[in-house]
Amino acid sequence: MDIQDTLYKYYGYKGFRHNQEQIVNSILSGTDVVALMPTGGGKSICFQLPFLHLQSQCLVISPLIALMEDQVGNMRRKGIPAFLLHSGLSQEARNNQLSQFLEAPASILYVSPERLKSPSFISTIRSVKLSHIAIDEAHCISQWGHDFRPSYLEIANFIKKLIHRPQITALTATATPLIIKEVIEFCNMENPQIVKASLARKNIEINVIQSGNPKMALLNKLKTSNDGSNIVYLRSRRGVKSLQESISSFGKVAYYYHGNMSYGDRNLVAEQWSGSPGSTMVATNAFGMGIDKSDVRMVFHLDIPPSIEEYYQEIGRAGRDGKISQTYILLQPKAEHLTLKKLKASFLNQEQVTYLSTSFDELYRNNGITRIEPFTLRERCKEYKMTSLQLLNALNILEKSGCLTMSKGIKDPSRIMLSDSVADTSNKEKLKEKAHLILDHLLKNYEHLFDSHVVVSEEMICRHLNISIQELYDNLNELSNAGYLFFQKRNDKPWVEITGKVPHGLYYKYVVPIQQSRLRSLEEMINLIQTKECRMKQILEYFGETDSDNCSICDQCQTDELPEILENSFVKMFNSMKTGHSFNLIESLKYIERDQKRKILTNLQMLADEEIISIKNGEITLLKPHKINIPNA
Repeated sequence: MDIQDTLYKYYGYKGFRHNQEQIVNSILSGTDVVALMPTGGGKSICFQLPFLHLQSQCLVISPLIALMEDQVGNMRRKGIPAFLLHSGLSQEARNNQLSQFLEAPASILYVSPERLKSPSFISTIRSVKLSHIAIDEAHCISQWGHDFRPSYLEIANFIKKLIHRPQITALTATATPLIIKEVIEFCNMENPQIVKASLARKNIEINVIQSGNPKMALLNKLKTSNDGSNIVYLRSRRGVKSLQESISSFGKVAYYYHGNMSYGDRNLVAEQWSGSPGSTMVATNAFGMGIDKSDVRMVFHLDIPPSIEEYYQEIGRAGRDGKISQTYILLQPKAEHLTLKKLKASFLNQEQVTYLSTSFDELYRNNGITRIEPFTLRERCKEYKMTSLQLLNALNILEKSGCLTMSKGIKDPSRIMLSDSVADTSNKEKLKEKAHLILDHLLKNYEHLFDSHVVVSEEMICRHLNISIQELYDNLNELSNAGYLFFQKRNDKPWVEITGKVPHGLYYKYVVPIQQSRLRSLEEMINLIQTKECRMKQILEYFGETDSDNCSICDQCQTDELPEILENSFVKMFNSMKTGHSFNLIESLKYIERDQKRKILTNLQMLADEEIISIKNGEITLLKPHKINIPNA
């Protein structure tokens, strides 16, 4: 049986995609391989197919539990013996999975990187003659990467402890030349073959639009779209449901998705969206892995992505059927400055890290594995002398280093926002006494409650008012129903579990590189937003493709400066218009060159998105007083 037969037997495909065949043949030849493929290029087949063809045992290291579960489930449905180990399984389930893998002569085992430092796992697996280790999302190894995970640093030590050195394949969709070099050196790869497909996506049109109302600009674009499905990315979990409701109110089918939803709920909405033509998914960056919907026509970002790598993976979910697809970054003025400021505000100094590490180490030394519950951010910030942003940053780094786990209640706590109705005293006498006390406590102890959804600590409120959690929830629901506040309840109790000793030299080994990497990645992303050059070309150069041409379809390729004559004709015509008046757009653009016409239409569309003008049946109508200067836009 040749490799094409194996491909058809297990996957039903008659041929390979992109550079899959080159990667598979390189692995079958026995060499170490570094494989770079665009998002949706079919990386998993590249490491699954060789072990099936050779009837051998393969170990896959992956950072994402949801992706592991998805791939193992798909393989089992094909009758392939596939198993997985991760922290979400009980000890009995992990032992069962490992035993079944060891007993099957041709099988594949998925593990999270944290598992590689388990003494019991190492002693069990070290003598197994693995044919192959596949490292998925290999860019996580690099301290220069956008998603550096300290737990990936266990990989090199783990490989050294194996009696039989297996062949190694490192796979990623996004890695710069510097990161590729670091991955090769760190994993001690032996003369690896680097197989790289061009990341260019010639059918993706990249646009950046500054708008005073990005949400309205989004809704107007969705309102006029009838072709294909859409994805809208936000950074905030709490914003996705609200935006999904706004889109639905426009008569569009929309779903929402974020990482704090249960595994079952995430699967359900992903399936609903995949099976619903023309629908929109509003999601955080938790959405996308394993999603392969071919008709995504538009991808929107309403916040600045933290890196070019993450951004390119997300827009790469558009246009997988090869048709032209649009992507939009919709931003308010000064968004770049505010995003950079927020990131820097989360950074930790050495004194803070030392104090936190010492506290956690002392608890672990005295008690072993220790759960701190409740772990209320507001109280702990005072104890550790940090802001909430800094403490969350510290906990995330410690979690990545493998010495603690934390609940969803930490990452997505309860939030409250007060409505203007609080000032209306006419109906307050109908409220229960405890509801009055809760309102008074909130007003005295929390700031900005009328401006945003503020994180609150249920435990602190209950302690101050001497009431139970259930009494608090009952009264908050009463206040919410009466229109005095908006209450977003946490999905889980907030707790932190210290599972090991804090790594030695945490600040300089982990914290500094991670913070520097995040800053550098965001600055590169901001450069992409602010560039006057071809956006696709700049992305490809970032990934080391220095000989690429302009894409010809991004907004910068389509928006050369207008000659001065246009300011004397079209712009003057527009600026002389009074509110409510119209002129014929088609006639006014009749003698203008195509590229110049595209520039004008792009700017007019921005004005239509902000409801300054309307464009209907070839007529422009001015809805609000406005003057434009297109050449300097």
